[in-house]
Amino acid sequence: MGVPDLAGAGRTWTVGGAERSARKIRQQQTQAAAAKALKSDGGGKKNPVLIGVVVIVVIAIAVIGGVLLTQDREEEQAADTIPVVEHGDHPVTREAGAVLVGQEDAGVVIDLYEDFLCPGCAQFEEIYADQIDSALADGSIQVRYHMLPMLNDSDAAPGYSMRAANATLCAADEDQFVNYHASLFAAQPGSGSTVWNDDQLIALGEELGIDSPEFPVCVRNGENASQVTEELVTADATEHLQNEEGRFAGTPLISVDGERFDFRDSEWLNKAIASGS
Repeated sequence: MGVPDLAGAGRTWTVGGAERSARKIRQQQTQAAAAKALKSDGGGKKNPVLIGVVVIVVIAIAVIGGVLLTQDREEEQAADTIPVVEHGDHPVTREAGAVLVGQEDAGVVIDLYEDFLCPGCAQFEEIYADQIDSALADGSIQVRYHMLPMLNDSDAAPGYSMRAANATLCAADEDQFVNYHASLFAAQPGSGSTVWNDDQLIALGEELGIDSPEFPVCVRNGENASQVTEELVTADATEHLQNEEGRFAGTPLISVDGERFDFRDSEWLNKAIASGS
């Protein structure tokens, strides 16, 4: 197996429909008429007042079109649901802001650091989730998941990393961490798309069978936010997780007993298991 490419961008939500196509045609027609008006005012001379008016109209059309397109995209995703992804049924234990998954007598404990907005993390999950699931099922490993809000201040999706991490810990308290975690990564918002809101995060839990009244309260109130923040502070201060500048090296990151494994190495999981032998 070759070296996987985990540097790609995320998914982009598509915007379609006859209404938007018609709007685009109207915009093109208006811009064409404006360009024709710029060529001549009927006497062969350009009218500076007319030119100014036309420029303003063209700019207004572009701005209004962009706003309407964004509204259409947000309305489409707001009405959507997060598809459910199911993996194996593994034991789950909350450890403050982290979640330990797998059998207690497993030979190796892997610490995995991720951010729900990190494209490389989504690709990591896409490539390795089945292998990790099999190793969890046969008792070879436990995985301690650390969901970090590293991209929480992203201009494209401010606040989403924290909200997703918080909701996943809420799901862990309801014994639905594994499938909730997998579902969010499989439906990771892409660049330029809107992100999943609290209603959709709650609906995902309900689809997975969570019916506790505490779950939606936990999601909406961000009850795990302080623990999620503490996970990032701890990772940032842990020496073997740091880069050359003395800061947390970034996600995805894999560590076993203080030794880091390169996620770009397709054999990293086998090597991690062997390290515990």
